[in-house]
Amino acid sequence: MSLIPCPECNENVSDQAPNCPKCGHPISKSVEIEESTQKIDKEKVITNEPRSDIDIEKNVFPIDVDSLKNNSNSGLRTFLNICWFVFGGGFFMGILWWIVGLLMYITVIGIPFGKSCFVIGNFSFHPFGRETINRKLITGKKDIGTGGLGLIVNILWFIIGGIWLFIGHFSACIVSFIGIITIPFAFQHWKLAKICLAPIGKTVVLNSVAEKIREIRGIEEINLQKQIKTAL
Repeated sequence: MSLIPCPECNENVSDQAPNCPKCGHPISKSVEIEESTQKIDKEKVITNEPRSDIDIEKNVFPIDVDSLKNNSNSGLRTFLNICWFVFGGGFFMGILWWIVGLLMYITVIGIPFGKSCFVIGNFSFHPFGRETINRKLITGKKDIGTGGLGLIVNILWFIIGGIWLFIGHFSACIVSFIGIITIPFAFQHWKLAKICLAPIGKTVVLNSVAEKIREIRGIEEINLQKQIKTAL
């Protein structure tokens, strides 16, 4: 047991106390958040530009990825992805993304677009259980793809090729909804259609990994707000 300053009134209080006796601010919860944030800061390793859930799982956050995978209904996810690949248009749309990526590489100046096309193409082959997430949430800072330049590039992307891929996924989404039993495929096409609008600055991760990243960032945000409030 030790004395710590209350984040609210700066009065010394035991770190085991549930609340500050002077102002009533919760103490034990603040200590727990502080310890969690310090643990994250010590353990996380940041890469320059992770592009897949493998990069994130190995290098970015102190996440027990194996336990997350075990809790992710992997058997059902695999079954749905196989059905999607064969019957839901996954193979066709993934190949279409790759073709657009190859065309972008041929232009040379479109290589950044090409990289994103291949990442999203792989995502199109097996989208169940995965989602895209902004790289800024992963690294905690802006990069070329997530800053102002990334916004401009995404606008150019949509004009050049994104709109056609969007139309393809959106059309498949409508057809899948009409089929009723293919409604799960419709949600995946809609998810991919939204990515067509702005793929630059995004990376693909498991749903469970994305949830954990958001949880970690949420703890950091709470801690930051606490520090600002204390400073004021």
